[in-house]
Amino acid sequence: MTTIEAMTAHGSEEQFPDPRRLIALLADPVRLRVYSALVLSRSDNGAQPPDLSEACGVPVRDVVRALSRFEEVRLAARLTPEEGDGWRATPETLRTATEASARQREEPLPGPGVSDPQTAAVLRGFFSRGRLTHVPLAHAKRMVVLDYLAQSFEPGVRYPETEVNEILGKFHDDYAALRRYLVDADFLGRSENYYWRTGGSVGL
Repeated sequence: MTTIEAMTAHGSEEQFPDPRRLIALLADPVRLRVYSALVLSRSDNGAQPPDLSEACGVPVRDVVRALSRFEEVRLAARLTPEEGDGWRATPETLRTATEASARQREEPLPGPGVSDPQTAAVLRGFFSRGRLTHVPLAHAKRMVVLDYLAQSFEPGVRYPETEVNEILGKFHDDYAALRRYLVDADFLGRSENYYWRTGGSVGL
């Protein structure tokens, strides 16, 4: 599996979760009760599931399940045995994710200008600091990203593979995967190590 394919499946581990995902997680009444109890816990050794269960009136098995979900998105952390082996809330993740999302929306996109606000909003969900973070799984969004990448190639121009790699490498290190995606989606044609635009918008 290539780097960008792994990122497509799992997302970038270095990035904070989408704040919308965090809010959706906490929108569940049971998880919200568990998280509230965890935030309010005053134990220096971390909160234990039975204590949280008693505090919020949620069965222990559901508390454990909620804690596991919180840990996945870094809203909670399990302490080491030396620290107490309990759980503590890390609500700063939500604040940091929200701030990072706001900064990302303000960053200019690295390639050609985008005049359509909806297209720009989709693209900013997959770019950070001028680089493509991952290719969307959803077909419609994937086509938007690939269409955007295709704008870097002039219609009617034949590009040697080395130049294609150089252009796509500005967006992501795994330029070979991007090149394959563009060919498979009919945005680029290919013959004898030369590529040319075969589809996509003339201007976004």
